[in-house]
Amino acid sequence: MTLGDIGIEGSKPGAAAASVMLANRVIGLHKNGYGRILSECTYTAKMLYCLWVTLAEEDDEFIIETTKPLPPKLERLFRKRAKRVDQEENYWKK
Repeated sequence: MTLGDIGIEGSKPGAAAASVMLANRVIGLHKNGYGRILSECTYTAKMLYCLWVTLAEEDDEFIIETTKPLPPKLERLFRKRAKRVDQEENYWKK
């Protein structure tokens, strides 16, 4: 007998299937389970994209070019937020 025969290491036949079954039962295959995780991932990816696109200011030494530009309404919104955050940071540095 070897340690691999009696050890609990997760590499036995059926371990992957059992872990998938357990995850599906715990998280759930519905909009409040995996659906919520996927929607949060999508939302976060969109927010990061918007922040990266609006990162460069006109007087910066770098340019950010994208393959899919932001709509003008969103670009104005994120630039306003960035200025507000910058003003708050400058206020606390005084």
